[in-house]
Amino acid sequence: MQWPQFYPRFLLQLPVPHQRLLPAQARASAVLVLLREGAQGLEVLLTERAAHLKHHPGQISFPGGRIEEGESSWQAALREAFEETGVLERNIKALGQLPDYVTGTGFFISPHLALLTKEQPLVLQADEVASAFWLPLALLAAPGALYSELRQFGPVLHRLYFFPYRQKLIWGATAAVLVNLLEQTAA
Repeated sequence: MQWPQFYPRFLLQLPVPHQRLLPAQARASAVLVLLREGAQGLEVLLTERAAHLKHHPGQISFPGGRIEEGESSWQAALREAFEETGVLERNIKALGQLPDYVTGTGFFISPHLALLTKEQPLVLQADEVASAFWLPLALLAAPGALYSELRQFGPVLHRLYFFPYRQKLIWGATAAVLVNLLEQTAA
């Protein structure tokens, strides 16, 4: 899907605004779901977390992290994206927000959708990010690309999504946010 078809579909299906109620003990965080026009249509930026990190080492994720005291989730997503990948705020256009997602590991994630308006080289923070890549959304939307399983986390049953890509596995919260993005823009 190209940018001119994507954005109107996204806008038409924005979720109804709601007051955020954080689950007890949830850690508030924000991620940037950054899109760009690529050779195969829209692509989304994903990072591979460094292997030594305490939370989710080596996993594929969006740039993002904890919301600091006094900052909005949008500000946190921009700050974390810059810290992790060097993407400059002036090269980003805010598009909206996808539905919040609560992980089985206690994170409350606010995903912000944005468009990269000017290409720039990525500058990865090696302490946090092992690598980064642009994933074509068309590959995700292909029949059979994603699969899911039900898993028990404490008393709650969660549906986990999985998407194998090259030698990587995109799963968990990252895959769930991508599924929300695809559902939001489906015709």
